[in-house]
Amino acid sequence: MRGTKYSVIFVIPITAGLVVLAGPILRTWLGPEFAPMTFGAQVFVSYWLLNANTTVAGGILTGTGKLRFLLWYTIGGALANLVLSVVLAQRIGTLGVIYGTTIPYVVGFPIYMYYTMRVLEIPIRKWLRDVVMRPYPLLIVTVAIAWAGEQLGFTSRLSGVAAVGLTSVFAYWALAYFLVLNSDERRDFGSMLRMFGGRPAPPTEPGF
Repeated sequence: MRGTKYSVIFVIPITAGLVVLAGPILRTWLGPEFAPMTFGAQVFVSYWLLNANTTVAGGILTGTGKLRFLLWYTIGGALANLVLSVVLAQRIGTLGVIYGTTIPYVVGFPIYMYYTMRVLEIPIRKWLRDVVMRPYPLLIVTVAIAWAGEQLGFTSRLSGVAAVGLTSVFAYWALAYFLVLNSDERRDFGSMLRMFGGRPAPPTEPGF
C-alpha cells in the first residue's frame, strides 16, 4: 500500500497536468494543425490515472508467481485492444484506435485490483482509504493551476506550457507531502532524498 501510494502521488498529477494542457502542448510543440487531436491525446493519457495503481502490484504478482493471471490478463487486454481498434477505427478513425487502447485498461482495472487485493489479503477498503480517498482529491489543485495558466495566456509558448505544467505538478506534490504522507512516510522520503544527494541517512531507533 505504501509503494502504491508513492506511485500514485508521483504519476497522477503529471497525468492530470498533461490532460488539461494537452491542447497547448500540441499547438506549441507540434503546430496548430494538431490541435484537433487534443481530445484523443487526453483520452490516451488519462488511463494512467488508474494505471498508476498497478505498477507496484504488478511487480508483487510477478514475484509471487501469479504469472497465469498476468498472462491471461495481458492476452485478454491485447485481444480486446485489437478487436476494438479495428472496429472503431472503421467508424471514427484515429480516435477509434485510441479508444481501443484505453477501454480495455479501464474495464480491466477493477478486475486487476480485485484479484491483487484478494491474493495479498488486503481489504479493498484499505486501498480506497489510503491510496484513493486522500491523494486523488488533491488533483483539484493541479487541474485548477493548469486551467488558470491556460486561461491567463501563459501557455502561448512551449516554455510557458512547461512552466505552468511544472507549477501545477509541484504544487500537488507539496500538498501531498504534508496532507497525504504520514510522519513515517515523510521520514522515508527524506532518507531517499539524502541517499540521492550522497548524504547518509541519520540512524534510526531499533525497530524502525
